Amino acid sequence: MAKTLAITPGEVVVDPMCGAGIILLEAALHWPMALYMGFDRNPRQLRRAAENGLVSGSAVRWALADASRLPLAPGSVDAVACDLPFGHLHGSKAENETLYARAISECQRVLKRCTGRAVFLTSLENLKALGNALNSSPAAWEVTCVKHRPLGDIMAAVILAIPRNVPAEGAATVSLQSSEKLKLPWESAMAGATWSDLRLSSLAAKHEEGGARKVVKAIPLYGE
Repeated sequence: MAKTLAITPGEVVVDPMCGAGIILLEAALHWPMALYMGFDRNPRQLRRAAENGLVSGSAVRWALADASRLPLAPGSVDAVACDLPFGHLHGSKAENETLYARAISECQRVLKRCTGRAVFLTSLENLKALGNALNSSPAAWEVTCVKHRPLGDIMAAVILAIPRNVPAEGAATVSLQSSEKLKLPWESAMAGATWSDLRLSSLAAKHEEGGARKVVKAIPLYGE
């Protein structure tokens, strides 16, 4: 998911439903020169994320917040990575209709228009709910990639979307079913490499760089 965001030095990357923090911690290991912030409404999950951060040595800022009310200023985020709930372990598919709509709208609020981007992960059975959420946001989204990936015995989808600076009303309806959007941005260059191959190549590149890290000044949370 982080590779799909094409993270660059100095960017602000947010996970609004970070859970144990795995997505951001992996991203921080491979692209350490960005600022990472993870939010979750469950204090236990945040404690797990903080513990995982100590083990990995990755610098990520954690904070208690609901995904629909993030303590961030509008247009302050460069990239969002979010593993949306499938409705199996937490909640339900029916509840996801409301949850997705609120979370996607909030992601759009905090993202920079046109240059910001979001990558969402959900199960195929929740694609309709995600599509409805994208189409009901205040401004238009452009979906540039839809990729189906197996996760154990569940078929999931990775969706790359960009918030546009135009009202949703009158904009083209977002579709998550297009067969023309099957490749993630980096896949052609990787010639169909697997996710494991990609991770190994990223680690090798980091090793060659000598693990050099640039300190990024933290931005304050909204209202601080």
